[in-house]
Amino acid sequence: MSKGEIIFIGLGLYDEKDISVKGLEMARLCSKLFVEFYTSRLTGSSLQKLERYIGKPITVLEREEVEKGDVILD
Repeated sequence: MSKGEIIFIGLGLYDEKDISVKGLEMARLCSKLFVEFYTSRLTGSSLQKLERYIGKPITVLEREEVEKGDVILD
């Protein structure tokens, strides 16, 4: 992973443990993490559980913020 690179990681279908091993490894290497719950709801988990599992804080974005990209690119 190089500086300034954007990586999209699928969270899986149910809870924080459904993220792939590679996705978890990449998330732990990232300097900033963002999530939106429009395309993935994590019905069996919560943001707090996901943050504990990854070991980093995660910023929640609305779908519009993801599509515009300003928050992500700053």
